[in-house]
Amino acid sequence: MNNILWSKGLEDKSEYQLAHTAHQSSMYEIIRELNNCKNHIIWIRNNAVDLDAIALLIDKVENPKKIVITDGDMSPGDYKIKTIKNLVDSDKITKMYFQNYNPIDPLLEDSKISYFPIGLDLHTEETKIGNNPYCKYELLLKMRNIPKTINKALIDFKATPRSDFRLSILKEAQNNNNITILNERMKICELYKYYSKYKFIVCAEGGGLDTHRHYEAWLAGCCVLTHLTPLENMYDEFATIYIDDFSTITEEDLDEYWDATADKRTTENVIPKFKYSYWYNK
Repeated sequence: MNNILWSKGLEDKSEYQLAHTAHQSSMYEIIRELNNCKNHIIWIRNNAVDLDAIALLIDKVENPKKIVITDGDMSPGDYKIKTIKNLVDSDKITKMYFQNYNPIDPLLEDSKISYFPIGLDLHTEETKIGNNPYCKYELLLKMRNIPKTINKALIDFKATPRSDFRLSILKEAQNNNNITILNERMKICELYKYYSKYKFIVCAEGGGLDTHRHYEAWLAGCCVLTHLTPLENMYDEFATIYIDDFSTITEEDLDEYWDATADKRTTENVIPKFKYSYWYNK
Protein backbone atom coordinates (compact mmCIF):
# COMPACT_ATOMS: atom_id res chain seq x y z
CA MET A 1 0.00 0.00 0.00
CA ASN A 2 2.99 2.35 0.34
CA ASN A 3 2.77 3.17 -3.37
CA ILE A 4 -0.67 4.83 -3.13
CA LEU A 5 -0.73 8.37 -4.50
CA TRP A 6 -0.44 10.60 -1.42
CA SER A 7 0.80 14.17 -1.41
CA LYS A 8 3.51 13.38 1.15
CA GLY A 9 6.55 11.72 -0.33
CA LEU A 10 6.92 8.67 -2.54
CA GLU A 11 6.98 4.92 -1.88
CA ASP A 12 9.52 4.84 0.97
CA LYS A 13 8.46 7.48 3.47
CA SER A 14 11.26 9.24 5.32
CA GLU A 15 10.92 11.48 8.36
CA TYR A 16 11.46 14.44 6.03
CA GLN A 17 8.65 13.36 3.70
CA LEU A 18 6.14 12.90 6.53
CA ALA A 19 6.93 16.25 8.18
CA HIS A 20 4.31 18.99 8.29
CA THR A 21 3.70 20.85 5.04
CA ALA A 22 5.00 24.07 6.65
CA HIS A 23 8.16 22.37 7.97
CA GLN A 24 11.31 24.43 7.41
CA SER A 25 14.02 22.01 6.33
CA SER A 26 17.69 22.35 7.16
CA MET A 27 20.42 21.92 4.59
CA TYR A 28 21.41 18.76 6.46
CA GLU A 29 17.95 17.26 5.86
CA ILE A 30 18.13 18.00 2.15
CA ILE A 31 21.61 16.47 1.87
CA ARG A 32 20.36 13.38 3.72
CA GLU A 33 17.43 13.03 1.31
CA LEU A 34 19.78 13.29 -1.66
CA ASN A 35 22.06 10.64 -0.20
CA ASN A 36 19.22 8.27 0.69
CA CYS A 37 17.01 8.57 -2.38
CA LYS A 38 16.39 5.35 -4.31
CA ASN A 39 15.77 4.62 -7.99
CA HIS A 40 17.32 7.96 -8.94
CA ILE A 41 14.14 9.79 -7.86
CA ILE A 42 14.13 12.39 -5.11
CA TRP A 43 11.04 13.88 -3.50
CA ILE A 44 11.12 17.52 -2.37
CA ARG A 45 8.49 19.45 -0.43
CA ASN A 46 6.71 22.08 -2.48
CA ASN A 47 8.32 25.18 -1.01
CA ALA A 48 10.95 27.57 -2.30
CA VAL A 49 13.58 26.85 0.36
CA ASP A 50 13.96 23.12 -0.29
CA LEU A 51 14.19 23.37 -4.07
CA ASP A 52 16.63 26.28 -3.76
CA ALA A 53 18.82 23.96 -1.68
CA ILE A 54 18.68 21.25 -4.34
CA ALA A 55 19.76 23.79 -6.97
CA LEU A 56 22.76 24.73 -4.82
CA LEU A 57 23.75 21.10 -4.27
CA ILE A 58 23.05 19.70 -7.71
CA ASP A 59 26.67 19.74 -8.92
CA LYS A 60 27.59 17.40 -6.04
CA VAL A 61 25.08 14.76 -7.16
CA GLU A 62 26.78 11.71 -8.67
CA ASN A 63 23.99 10.15 -10.75
CA PRO A 64 21.24 11.84 -12.82
CA LYS A 65 17.96 12.13 -10.97
CA LYS A 66 14.30 12.94 -11.36
CA ILE A 67 12.72 15.34 -8.86
CA VAL A 68 9.11 15.14 -7.67
CA ILE A 69 7.86 18.31 -5.94
CA THR A 70 4.57 18.03 -4.01
CA ASP A 71 2.94 18.87 -0.63
CA GLY A 72 2.15 22.59 -0.66
CA ASP A 73 0.16 25.24 -2.50
CA MET A 74 2.97 26.73 -4.58
CA SER A 75 3.04 26.57 -8.38
CA PRO A 76 6.34 26.37 -10.27
CA GLY A 77 5.87 30.00 -11.30
CA ASP A 78 6.26 30.96 -7.62
CA TYR A 79 9.84 29.67 -7.55
CA LYS A 80 12.93 31.71 -8.35
CA ILE A 81 13.62 31.60 -12.08
CA LYS A 82 17.31 31.14 -11.26
CA THR A 83 16.52 27.97 -9.29
CA ILE A 84 14.42 26.48 -12.09
CA LYS A 85 16.99 27.41 -14.75
CA ASN A 86 19.89 25.88 -12.78
CA LEU A 87 18.01 22.60 -12.55
CA VAL A 88 16.79 22.61 -16.14
CA ASP A 89 20.31 23.31 -17.41
CA SER A 90 21.93 20.66 -15.23
CA ASP A 91 22.78 17.28 -16.77
CA LYS A 92 22.21 15.81 -13.30
CA ILE A 93 18.43 16.40 -13.63
CA THR A 94 16.48 14.39 -16.19
CA LYS A 95 12.96 15.44 -15.21
CA MET A 96 11.09 17.63 -12.72
CA TYR A 97 7.47 16.94 -11.80
CA PHE A 98 5.55 19.75 -10.11
CA GLN A 99 2.30 19.76 -8.19
CA ASN A 100 0.09 22.68 -9.32
CA TYR A 101 1.91 22.84 -12.66
CA ASN A 102 1.17 26.12 -14.43
CA PRO A 103 3.61 27.11 -17.23
CA ILE A 104 3.26 30.90 -16.89
CA ASP A 105 6.88 31.40 -17.93
CA PRO A 106 8.39 29.98 -21.18
CA LEU A 107 11.09 28.29 -19.09
CA LEU A 108 8.40 26.16 -17.44
CA GLU A 109 7.45 24.72 -20.83
CA ASP A 110 10.82 22.99 -21.05
CA SER A 111 10.54 19.28 -21.83
CA LYS A 112 12.25 18.49 -18.51
CA ILE A 113 9.28 19.92 -16.58
CA SER A 114 5.90 18.26 -16.20
CA TYR A 115 2.92 17.90 -13.86
CA PHE A 116 2.39 15.64 -10.87
CA PRO A 117 -0.93 15.13 -9.05
CA ILE A 118 -1.55 16.11 -5.45
CA GLY A 119 -3.32 12.80 -4.86
CA LEU A 120 -4.96 11.94 -1.56
CA ASP A 121 -4.66 13.58 1.85
CA LEU A 122 -3.88 10.69 4.19
CA HIS A 123 -2.27 12.82 6.91
CA THR A 124 -4.61 15.60 8.11
CA GLU A 125 -5.85 14.57 11.57
CA GLU A 126 -9.43 15.84 11.22
CA THR A 127 -10.01 13.89 7.99
CA LYS A 128 -8.22 10.66 8.89
CA ILE A 129 -10.14 7.39 8.84
CA GLY A 130 -9.02 4.64 11.19
CA ASN A 131 -5.52 4.11 12.55
CA ASN A 132 -3.95 3.30 9.20
CA PRO A 133 -3.41 6.16 6.71
CA TYR A 134 -4.56 3.87 3.90
CA CYS A 135 -7.99 3.22 5.45
CA LYS A 136 -9.27 6.26 3.54
CA TYR A 137 -8.08 4.78 0.23
CA GLU A 138 -9.78 1.47 1.02
CA LEU A 139 -13.05 3.18 1.97
CA LEU A 140 -13.11 5.20 -1.24
CA LEU A 141 -12.48 1.99 -3.20
CA LYS A 142 -15.60 0.52 -1.60
CA MET A 143 -17.56 3.59 -2.72
CA ARG A 144 -16.77 2.63 -6.33
CA ASN A 145 -18.84 -0.52 -5.98
CA ILE A 146 -21.97 1.26 -4.76
CA PRO A 147 -24.33 2.23 -7.64
CA LYS A 148 -24.58 5.99 -8.05
CA THR A 149 -28.32 6.69 -7.78
CA ILE A 150 -28.45 10.50 -7.68
CA ASN A 151 -28.07 12.14 -11.08
CA LYS A 152 -27.02 15.50 -9.69
CA ALA A 153 -23.82 17.37 -8.97
CA LEU A 154 -22.65 17.82 -5.38
CA ILE A 155 -20.81 20.86 -4.02
CA ASP A 156 -19.20 20.37 -0.62
CA PHE A 157 -16.84 23.38 -0.47
CA LYS A 158 -19.29 26.12 0.61
CA ALA A 159 -17.76 26.06 4.09
CA THR A 160 -14.23 26.36 2.63
CA PRO A 161 -14.44 28.92 -0.24
CA ARG A 162 -10.68 29.35 -0.57
CA SER A 163 -10.61 30.80 -4.10
CA ASP A 164 -12.49 33.08 -6.47
CA PHE A 165 -13.28 30.02 -8.59
CA ARG A 166 -15.20 28.45 -5.73
CA LEU A 167 -17.08 31.64 -4.97
CA SER A 168 -18.01 32.04 -8.64
CA ILE A 169 -19.24 28.45 -8.91
CA LEU A 170 -21.30 28.78 -5.74
CA LYS A 171 -22.97 31.89 -7.12
CA GLU A 172 -23.73 30.24 -10.46
CA ALA A 173 -25.01 27.02 -8.89
CA GLN A 174 -27.20 28.43 -6.14
CA ASN A 175 -30.47 28.31 -8.13
CA ASN A 176 -29.79 25.19 -10.20
CA ASN A 177 -31.92 22.27 -9.05
CA ASN A 178 -29.47 19.85 -10.66
CA ILE A 179 -26.80 20.83 -8.13
CA THR A 180 -26.87 20.09 -4.41
CA ILE A 181 -24.88 22.45 -2.19
CA LEU A 182 -23.91 21.26 1.29
CA ASN A 183 -24.05 24.26 3.61
CA GLU A 184 -21.76 22.93 6.34
CA ARG A 185 -18.53 21.03 6.45
CA MET A 186 -19.19 17.39 7.26
CA LYS A 187 -17.19 14.68 8.94
CA ILE A 188 -15.29 12.81 6.28
CA CYS A 189 -17.14 9.48 6.58
CA GLU A 190 -20.48 11.25 6.32
CA LEU A 191 -19.27 13.16 3.27
CA TYR A 192 -18.13 9.98 1.56
CA LYS A 193 -21.64 8.58 1.93
CA TYR A 194 -22.69 11.37 -0.45
CA TYR A 195 -19.85 10.43 -2.78
CA SER A 196 -21.22 6.89 -2.88
CA LYS A 197 -24.59 8.17 -4.14
CA TYR A 198 -23.90 11.20 -6.35
CA LYS A 199 -22.68 10.75 -9.89
CA PHE A 200 -20.99 14.15 -10.05
CA ILE A 201 -18.73 16.04 -7.64
CA VAL A 202 -17.94 19.70 -8.31
CA CYS A 203 -14.27 20.50 -7.70
CA ALA A 204 -12.49 23.82 -7.93
CA GLU A 205 -9.10 25.35 -7.24
CA GLY A 206 -8.56 26.04 -3.54
CA GLY A 207 -5.33 27.08 -1.83
CA GLY A 208 -3.46 25.63 -4.81
CA LEU A 209 -4.43 24.69 -8.36
CA ASP A 210 -4.85 21.00 -7.58
CA THR A 211 -7.06 19.66 -4.77
CA HIS A 212 -7.44 16.38 -2.91
CA ARG A 213 -11.20 16.50 -3.62
CA HIS A 214 -10.63 15.64 -7.28
CA TYR A 215 -8.86 12.39 -6.40
CA GLU A 216 -11.36 11.41 -3.72
CA ALA A 217 -14.16 11.83 -6.27
CA TRP A 218 -12.40 9.88 -9.01
CA LEU A 219 -11.43 7.06 -6.66
CA ALA A 220 -15.04 6.84 -5.44
CA GLY A 221 -16.20 6.35 -9.03
CA CYS A 222 -17.64 9.83 -9.61
CA CYS A 223 -17.27 12.25 -12.51
CA VAL A 224 -15.69 15.60 -11.67
CA LEU A 225 -17.20 18.86 -12.90
CA THR A 226 -14.74 21.74 -12.78
CA HIS A 227 -13.55 24.94 -14.44
CA LEU A 228 -10.87 25.24 -17.11
CA THR A 229 -7.42 24.83 -15.60
CA PRO A 230 -3.74 24.62 -16.57
CA LEU A 231 -3.95 21.03 -15.23
CA GLU A 232 -6.33 20.01 -18.02
CA ASN A 233 -3.91 17.51 -19.60
CA MET A 234 -3.55 15.72 -16.28
CA TYR A 235 -7.24 15.83 -15.39
CA ASP A 236 -8.18 14.48 -18.81
CA GLU A 237 -6.78 11.10 -17.73
CA PHE A 238 -9.78 10.84 -15.38
CA ALA A 239 -13.53 11.42 -15.70
CA THR A 240 -13.60 15.21 -15.98
CA ILE A 241 -15.98 17.68 -17.57
CA TYR A 242 -15.15 21.39 -17.84
CA ILE A 243 -18.06 23.75 -17.23
CA ASP A 244 -18.28 27.35 -18.41
CA ASP A 245 -21.39 28.24 -16.42
CA PHE A 246 -22.77 26.02 -13.65
CA SER A 247 -26.12 27.80 -13.74
CA THR A 248 -26.91 26.26 -17.13
CA ILE A 249 -26.36 22.56 -16.33
CA THR A 250 -29.46 20.51 -17.15
CA GLU A 251 -30.45 16.93 -16.38
CA GLU A 252 -29.87 16.12 -20.03
CA ASP A 253 -26.35 17.54 -19.78
CA LEU A 254 -25.62 15.31 -16.80
CA ASP A 255 -26.86 12.25 -18.70
CA GLU A 256 -24.53 13.17 -21.55
CA TYR A 257 -21.56 13.76 -19.21
CA TRP A 258 -22.09 10.41 -17.49
CA ASP A 259 -22.18 8.49 -20.75
CA ALA A 260 -19.20 10.39 -22.16
CA THR A 261 -16.97 9.54 -19.20
CA ALA A 262 -17.87 5.86 -18.81
CA ASP A 263 -14.47 4.59 -19.97
CA LYS A 264 -12.58 7.07 -17.78
CA ARG A 265 -14.47 5.93 -14.66
CA THR A 266 -13.58 2.26 -14.96
CA THR A 267 -11.44 0.63 -12.28
CA GLU A 268 -9.00 -0.41 -15.01
CA ASN A 269 -8.44 3.25 -15.91
CA VAL A 270 -8.45 4.79 -12.44
CA ILE A 271 -6.53 2.49 -10.09
CA PRO A 272 -3.18 2.45 -11.98
CA LYS A 273 -3.18 6.25 -11.81
CA PHE A 274 -3.24 6.14 -8.01
CA LYS A 275 0.33 4.87 -7.97
CA TYR A 276 3.31 7.23 -7.88
CA SER A 277 5.17 5.30 -10.55
CA TYR A 278 2.47 5.93 -13.15
CA TRP A 279 3.28 9.64 -13.02
CA TYR A 280 7.04 9.74 -12.52
CA ASN A 281 7.54 7.27 -15.36
CA LYS A 282 5.65 9.45 -17.86
